[in-house]
Amino acid sequence: MHLDLDKTPPIHIRYWEALMIVCNWEHAETQKRDAIDRARVCGDQAPPEVLAEERGLHSSIEADVKGQLEGKESMDFKLMQQRIESQMRSGTAKAVEYGRLF
Repeated sequence: MHLDLDKTPPIHIRYWEALMIVCNWEHAETQKRDAIDRARVCGDQAPPEVLAEERGLHSSIEADVKGQLEGKESMDFKLMQQRIESQMRSGTAKAVEYGRLF
């Protein structure tokens, strides 16, 4: 509504458009939190795409990550950690922020 009414000067248009982006993002985040809260209250599991995003995983790679981690034991994780740290120290890691899991 404000965007329709407040069009001069042009910087006002950019302001309202930027504000709409922020509001849309906040609205989406609120919907995700509500979905998680509703599921908890009902004793259900939250939708998988919401849970994956909550953990910081994009839903398209969650299955790959699960496949790499499922069935591993403590020693497997220690070896994986050592390999990642070694790659990071040597500069051969693909993504230094996360190391390489495979």
